[in-house]
Amino acid sequence: MKRACLHGETGRCGYCQQERELARYSGPGICQWFAMCTNRANGTLSHPILGDVPICDRCRSKDAALGGS
Repeated sequence: MKRACLHGETGRCGYCQQERELARYSGPGICQWFAMCTNRANGTLSHPILGDVPICDRCRSKDAALGGS
């Protein structure tokens, strides 16, 4: 049974998507999204060329601010 997201729709908000990523993440411990980042990765983000790349919260926020995913 799917749990409803915070917005009342089943699994459609960004929060629920991030929760699903965290639940299935078992990759390397270091963020690999931006060069020189040494933070612990806590999920993955889909890259158009590289596929799923480990990412930390700080790089996820930075990518979103730059107009990324």
